[in-house]
Amino acid sequence: KAALAWEGLELPPPPPPPPLPEHLREASPALPSSLLPRRLPVPASAPPPSGGEAGGGGPVGGEQAERSTVRRSPKRVLERLAEMQGAGEPVSPSDLGYVMMSVSKLRLASQVLSESQQELVLSAFTASTDSDVGAAGGGGTGRGGAWTSLAASSSCYGLRAWSGSAQGRLLEALPSKINAVQEPFTRVQVGMAVFGLHRCKDNSSLRAVLAALTRKVIACEEELQGQEIGNCFYGLQQCSDSPEVRAMLAALSSKLHASSCSMSPQELGNALYGLQKCGAANTDFLRAIIADLAKRVAACEARLPAQNIVNGLYGLQTCRDGPEVRSLLSSMAPHVRECPEFFVPQHISMALYGLQQFGESPALQEVLSALTERVLNCQKDWKLHNAIVALYGLQRCGDTGVSRALLGALAPQFARIAEPMDNQGISMAFSGLQSFREGPEVSAVLAALRPNVEGCTEELSGQTISIALHGLQRCGGSPEARSLLPFFANATAACKKPFSVRQLAGAFYGLRVCGDVFETRAVVGALAAKLEECLEPLNGQAVANILYGLQNLTDSPEVKAVLSAILPHISACKQPFKTYEAAMALQGLHGCTEASSEALAVLAALTVKVAACQETFAPNQLYMAFSGLRHLGAGNEVRSLISSLRPHVQLAAAEAAPARLRHVLKAFEGVGSPEAEACVEVLRRRLSAMAAPEAPALGGAEAAAPASLPAGWSVHRHEGRIYYFHEVLGSQWTRPQDVALQAASSGSAPSAARPSAERGGKEVLGSQWTRPQDVALQAASSGSAPSAAR
Repeated sequence: KAALAWEGLELPPPPPPPPLPEHLREASPALPSSLLPRRLPVPASAPPPSGGEAGGGGPVGGEQAERSTVRRSPKRVLERLAEMQGAGEPVSPSDLGYVMMSVSKLRLASQVLSESQQELVLSAFTASTDSDVGAAGGGGTGRGGAWTSLAASSSCYGLRAWSGSAQGRLLEALPSKINAVQEPFTRVQVGMAVFGLHRCKDNSSLRAVLAALTRKVIACEEELQGQEIGNCFYGLQQCSDSPEVRAMLAALSSKLHASSCSMSPQELGNALYGLQKCGAANTDFLRAIIADLAKRVAACEARLPAQNIVNGLYGLQTCRDGPEVRSLLSSMAPHVRECPEFFVPQHISMALYGLQQFGESPALQEVLSALTERVLNCQKDWKLHNAIVALYGLQRCGDTGVSRALLGALAPQFARIAEPMDNQGISMAFSGLQSFREGPEVSAVLAALRPNVEGCTEELSGQTISIALHGLQRCGGSPEARSLLPFFANATAACKKPFSVRQLAGAFYGLRVCGDVFETRAVVGALAAKLEECLEPLNGQAVANILYGLQNLTDSPEVKAVLSAILPHISACKQPFKTYEAAMALQGLHGCTEASSEALAVLAALTVKVAACQETFAPNQLYMAFSGLRHLGAGNEVRSLISSLRPHVQLAAAEAAPARLRHVLKAFEGVGSPEAEACVEVLRRRLSAMAAPEAPALGGAEAAAPASLPAGWSVHRHEGRIYYFHEVLGSQWTRPQDVALQAASSGSAPSAARPSAERGGKEVLGSQWTRPQDVALQAASSGSAPSAAR
C-alpha cells in the first residue's frame, strides 16, 4: 500500500487472502551470492506475444496504414531504419517501437544492428526529455510523433535484446515515455511490456520502469488471459524485493484473482519461474498469488512437461514455507510422479534447488519421493555441478526416511564423478548435509565426496571452510566425516586471510558432534589461531556458537587455546547476552574440568553476563547451563554462577511442568555445592507437591465436587492442570485433606492453603498469577482490590 501511495496510485481491491497462521520459521542467515549455482540453465522463453497485431496506436489512415503493415516484417523494419539513417529522417516513437520489437524477434541488438544504428536508436530514446511531453491528443510528443501504448509496450518488449550500458540508457529513458501514454494498455500490451524486463538487471532504473508499468497494469480494463499472466510474472525473474516489486505484485494479484481463464502448462511454468527472486517479499499478495497458482496447477487437465515442472519448482527458491507453498507442492507432486518424460540431471538439480527454503512437511516429502524415483530412473550421466546443486537443495528438508532415500539415490552419482571441486562446490555440497544425522546414506555421500574435495587445487576461503564445517553439525561424528577433517585443518592453517566473526562462529558450531578425537582437535587448534587473529568484536551469538561447538571436547591444549582467545572478547562484549546465548555458552564447557584455569576464567566472565540477563531462563536453558558445570567442581566460580541462576530455578519451579523440572533436576548430577543442593531442594519440593493424584477429567470449567473431596471443596482445571477451591480457604494446587476443614473450623488455614510470598498471595487480596507490587497493598488498605487480584 505504501509503495502505491507514494506513486499516487489507487490500490486495487486485493483478492481474499487464504487463512494464514503466524509465520512459523525465522529466516536463516542467507548464503552469500557467491554460493549460488553457476550457469543454471535458463528455461525456454515464453512464446513471443502477438503484440505487433494488437491495439493502441501507430500510424493510421491510407498510405501510413499500409506502411505500418509492411513495417511489421522484422527484415523490412530494419531496411526502413537504414533508409531513415541514410536520409537523416527523425525516428518517431512508432518507428522505435517497431524497431525494438523486430530486433528482439531476430536476436540480440549487437548482432542485428550496426554500432551507428544502435546509437541512432538510443539517441532517439534519450534525446526527448520530460519537457518534450505535450498535450496534443492526450499523449507525449517526442521526436516525430506521440508515444502510444503500442510504441511504449513494444519498446519495453524489445529490452530483452539489449544489454550493458545500452540497456541502462533505455531503462533510464523509458519511464517518462510510459507515463506520457494516457490511453490504457490492452491485456496483450501489458504482457508484452512486463515480459520484456526478464533480462534487465535489478537496479533503480528497472524499478522506475516497474513503477510506471504498475499504473498501466492497474488501468488495464481487460481480463488477463493465461499467456499474459505467464508473461507478466516471467518478466519479474530478475527483480528482488523492493517497494516497486511489491506494488507490481499487488496489481498482478488483483488481476490474477479476477481472471477466470485456465492456464496451459507452459504458462504455469513461466508464471512460477518468474518468482525466483521476488519470493522474499513474502507479502499477503505474494502468498495469494501462490495460492491461486496452486489451484490452477491442480485444475490443469494436461500433465505438465518436465521443463514446465522444473521451471515451476525452481521459481520457488526464495519463497518462504507456508500453507500456500505447501498447497502448491501438493499440486505439483502428481505432475512430477506421472510426467511421461524422462528427467535429465539438469531437470532434477534445478527442481531440488528450488526447494531449498522449505522445512519438513508432508507436501515436501511427497515431492521428494517423486524426485527420488526420477533420480533412480535417470539414464544420463551426471555432471559434478548438477549433483552439487541437487544436494544443496536438501539443506532444510528434514532428516526423514524420504529425504534419506533421495540422499542415498544421489550418492552413486557422486561416486561416478572424478572431478575436483572448487570453493563454491564444497560450500554448496556440505550445506546440503546440515539437516542429516549420521547414517549409511550420509556416510555414502561423504565417502563419495572425499576424492573430489581433496582434489581441490584452490586455496579455500574462510567462508568455504566455515560453511563446510557447519554442514557437519549433525553428522560430524561418522568416520567418513572425521576423515575429511584433516583436509579442513590444513586448509584453515593455509588460509592467508583472517576469518570473520561469522565464519569463526559457523566453523566452531559445526564441530559439536565430531567427538574428542585427534582430527577434531587439529581443526580446533587451527581455528584457535584464527580466533586470536580476529580483531572484530564478538557478540553474544558468536560467543555462544564458538563455545557450544566445544561441548564434546575434554581439556586439551587446543581447547585451552580457544578459551584463552575468547576470554577477552566475552569481557569486552557490551551487549547483554540473551538467555539462550548464555545457556549455549555454558553448555560448551561440559567437557572441561576444574583443573582448567582457562575454563574457570571463562566461567567467571559468563557469570557476569548471566547476572545481567534481562530475560528468565526457560527450563531447557537451565538444563544446558547446569550440564556445563558437571566437571568443574565446587569452587567459587561455580558457586557464584549457581547463585546467579537460583532465582531462575525458583521461577521455573513455580511455573514449569513436572517433566521439565525433572529434566532440570537431572542436570545437577555431578554438580556439588551448597548452592546446587539448595536448588535441588527447591525442585524436589515442588515435584513432591505436584505428585498428588489428579482428579478425573472435568466436563466444564467448574464441576460438582467428587465424594472423595472434603465438604466445601470443588475441583477445577486451568491450562490442563488441576486445582482445588474452597470459599473460605481459597485456591490450592494440592489435593485437600479432611484436616483442611478442621483447620478452617478452628479459624486457622492449613499450610497448603496459607498465603505465601512464594505464590504471590495476600490474605486480603487472595491469589493471583502476577507478582504483587506495592499498589496491591495500597489497594488493600483502601478496601479495594486491583484488577489482577479481584
